[in-house]
Amino acid sequence: ATALVSPALFGGWGIRSLATTMACYNQLSYHNGSVWPHNNAITVAGLMHYGFISEGHVVARSLLRAAQHFGGSLPELFSGLSRDDVETP
Repeated sequence: ATALVSPALFGGWGIRSLATTMACYNQLSYHNGSVWPHNNAITVAGLMHYGFISEGHVVARSLLRAAQHFGGSLPELFSGLSRDDVETP
């Protein structure tokens, strides 16, 4: 749970598909660093189920913040750019 919300995997908009520390990481790649809301939702459910409530809340809130930039719904995926670096996902 700690790793999932660490800066290597979590950029503030959601959990990336690959950590920034990985050699093939590319925040704009389809599978190598993008954020997949569906996968994040499943991860939130798992975190909550296993008692990692604060980590689950961090990820859930990030998805809700991202959804505000997409008219209230989330796309299939979006870039893994850090929230510190961009104003919108």
